[in-house]
Amino acid sequence: MVQSSLSPEKVTGDELNSLVDRAADLIRTAVDYKFILVLLFLKRLNDLWKAEKAEVKNRLVKESGWAEEEADKEAERRDYHSVDIPKQFLWDEVTKDVNSLPQNLATGIGETAKLKGNKVMVKLNAVALPESALKYIVAHEIGHATSKRHTKTFWKTVALIYPEYKEAQQLLLRLSSVRLISASSIITALGNVI
Repeated sequence: MVQSSLSPEKVTGDELNSLVDRAADLIRTAVDYKFILVLLFLKRLNDLWKAEKAEVKNRLVKESGWAEEEADKEAERRDYHSVDIPKQFLWDEVTKDVNSLPQNLATGIGETAKLKGNKVMVKLNAVALPESALKYIVAHEIGHATSKRHTKTFWKTVALIYPEYKEAQQLLLRLSSVRLISASSIITALGNVI
């Protein structure tokens, strides 16, 4: 992303540190951390989409002899992506106009979440589970936005969202074994642990 210079003057290291400290203070006092996590997650999904696009484009050009422009357009098709994000809601597009940034981000998050295949599904009886187990189930389902299968990338995503996920997995197994919850209500949340 190309950004224009805000000031033609050079900034010293001390001035830069001061600006970063003030920005951090602003974030700590004025921004809900949950919103920041949503933004980081959206950015991660966009980075994944771009990496998948670049990989497909390179493969089409090198292995199949496609022209750069054709390969670029083909690589945007949703068939090649683990997350369905329309081009207008990609991070670089949404963040182009600083004046409309809050509205564009809200629209991008909302529209991406509405798309088929991008939903987190949790059975209603899961709300009776301990909070740690429910957090794990949600992290697990969100992890499927980066990988449909239980790959290393998938588990890294789950760990990023909920670092204590292994303890919650074990809790779900224990609850299932004493029949406090049915195995069918947690089978997808346990992934390849069972």
